[in-house]
Amino acid sequence: MFYLREEQSTFATNLAHLILFANKIGSDVTFGEVKRTKEQQEIYLKEGKSLTPNSLHLVSKAADLYFFYHSSGKELTDGNYLNQIGSFWCKLNPKNRAGMYWSTLIDKNHFEML
Repeated sequence: MFYLREEQSTFATNLAHLILFANKIGSDVTFGEVKRTKEQQEIYLKEGKSLTPNSLHLVSKAADLYFFYHSSGKELTDGNYLNQIGSFWCKLNPKNRAGMYWSTLIDKNHFEML
């Protein structure tokens, strides 16, 4: 259990770095889902919103983040800008993955640590 807590702490620290980076390049950040119940995961599987029963949300090692332009408050949709955020996330830790780079069920707002 101590090992999981250490990983969760590293994940949270990485999220803080990502949020600061996004702010630096002109984006506000809000949180979506971080912790998920097993029951909610089962619902997402049935609805096709997830492909695995073992989401890292179940152990608080995944987060859905939403990015908005500082200037207008509109949701950030620019692919180049989002790619900067995803690339930064993946370089923070070799265990980090960004859902925007998945080949199936692409999730541009999902960030996780294996």
